[in-house]
Amino acid sequence: MLLEAIILRLGRPSYLIRGGVVDWASGVAFEAPGLNFEDDVKPAIDLLAGSFYCVGRVNTANHPALDWVGTAWLVDAGDGPLAITNRHVAQEFAALRAGQAVLSYDPRTMLRRGAWVDFVAEHGNPTVAEARVKGIRYLATENRPDVAILELEDNGLASERLSLAGRDAARGDLIATIGFPARDSRNGADAQNDVFGTVYDCKRLAPGLIRQPAAPGEGLLHDASTLGGASGSPLIDVSSGKVVGLHFSGAYLSKNMAVSVASLKDALKGSAVATRALPNSGQTEGRHDGEHAADFFEGRSGYVREFLADGAGIDTPLHGELTVQLPAPPTADLAPIVGRPGEHELRYTHFSVLYHRARRTPCLTAVNIDGAHPQKIVRGDDQWFADLRLERSLQLTQRDFPADFDRGHMVRREDPNWGTRAAAEQADGDTFHYTNAALQHAQLNRSRQRWLGLEEYILRSAKTYGFRASVFSGPVLADCDPVIEGRDDLQVPLAFWKVVVMPSADLPSLHATGYVLGQATFVRALTETFAFGDFNAYQVPISAIARQTGINFHGLEQADPIRHRGEIETATSGAILLQDFDDIVL
Repeated sequence: MLLEAIILRLGRPSYLIRGGVVDWASGVAFEAPGLNFEDDVKPAIDLLAGSFYCVGRVNTANHPALDWVGTAWLVDAGDGPLAITNRHVAQEFAALRAGQAVLSYDPRTMLRRGAWVDFVAEHGNPTVAEARVKGIRYLATENRPDVAILELEDNGLASERLSLAGRDAARGDLIATIGFPARDSRNGADAQNDVFGTVYDCKRLAPGLIRQPAAPGEGLLHDASTLGGASGSPLIDVSSGKVVGLHFSGAYLSKNMAVSVASLKDALKGSAVATRALPNSGQTEGRHDGEHAADFFEGRSGYVREFLADGAGIDTPLHGELTVQLPAPPTADLAPIVGRPGEHELRYTHFSVLYHRARRTPCLTAVNIDGAHPQKIVRGDDQWFADLRLERSLQLTQRDFPADFDRGHMVRREDPNWGTRAAAEQADGDTFHYTNAALQHAQLNRSRQRWLGLEEYILRSAKTYGFRASVFSGPVLADCDPVIEGRDDLQVPLAFWKVVVMPSADLPSLHATGYVLGQATFVRALTETFAFGDFNAYQVPISAIARQTGINFHGLEQADPIRHRGEIETATSGAILLQDFDDIVL
């Protein structure tokens, strides 16, 4: 509902609907040469009145910030009660997962979000006529028209439905939108009140004209007065009473945009496609899962302990000063390699993984990064694999990841992509194993202010200055982590940690820094400024990560520039909130 803007340039009125009747007195009269909308619309009001209770306000449940998110309307589609709205409205409670559109989860509580459509929501009318959204028939992706189709419970809904027009709208056609304009802080308060008279969030009829008809594959423009909350409103042709478009966006004092009726018909014929519909995703669900047998990994050297020393050209006996041992989680937590009792390290190209058998997630990953010899590998049609060096039952599949959650690479795809072209391509493919995937919320995984931003900062710095680094990553695992609904055996970590090690300027010594990102009681214990539910980034003492995770970092704590902060056992024991990664203490 944040994409809208009021259109005042031509002075279009907006009228409250009360008790199924248009309150003509609620609309402010504007001077519009050659046009009198009240006189033009009144003769068709009987035709439009049947539409009033086909349009409802989309209310939410378990949403962290919004009580309602836009407008939806019942469409005459021949099967079940279906309601059409915008994709960006539905994304507040739904997402695509493994090719299926599903109701999503609140990342703070892991409760499933819900939605109801109230087909009254009139000013001063306490009557409620709600239908629960029970499923998502269609959820468009970012590169398709902004449409979603909701499946509603049939709990005595009125029999009226809106029909789609048999033709595209033409320039100058008189239309009316029915929706729920909400006060919008991006527009001047006086300008909004001139049109809406301080009454918002209620059902309104707003007439206007088609300013530009839809070209093939494109939307159309109109000038009815709208605000945020009118997202999903139908554009109804006044002469026929049929829908010619779906309002989705606006530009202040300029234009309003709508999806064409042809695109609505295409959506009704289609189904949810297999691309994630989350903001700025740039990712796809990819192909079906595969698996690789143990012999597939022959010759993989994994994480190299002497990598930093080799790059610095340090000879013995000082070589050992830059040797970085693989950190050691509690052995009892680790999944053993099949047929090799006592062995736990899964070796890939330029990285290794230690896997947690009970939590079915990487416990710790270790990757060598060579910033002087990077290779650019273009991401293709992702396919994820099971690594059969571990028992198959210990590894997740794409169906185990709830809506809004990614298969989060613990070793970032690009980090091990260096050396020869063949080695880089092999390393890139190796990162797509479930042994390297954690349940990571998309807002954390994809944000350039959070996990993705920290990863890019590390790799960009290595490339810019041509240095080597060894990076360790993993989830913070706690007994109290929430479980996925219906899966009591699958818990979601609420924070992730990362430790970056490189040679210091004073060879031969090390420099190591630690970070925690996410939403967890672990971070709250480190700083009182953390708010549960935020996806913040913190630089923390490595000693604090060691205490919380039980991982032995083999003395890296002594190479940490903020190590002394962790020596004070208080609620503010050294965490630094990173507003920007330039805030990192080096």
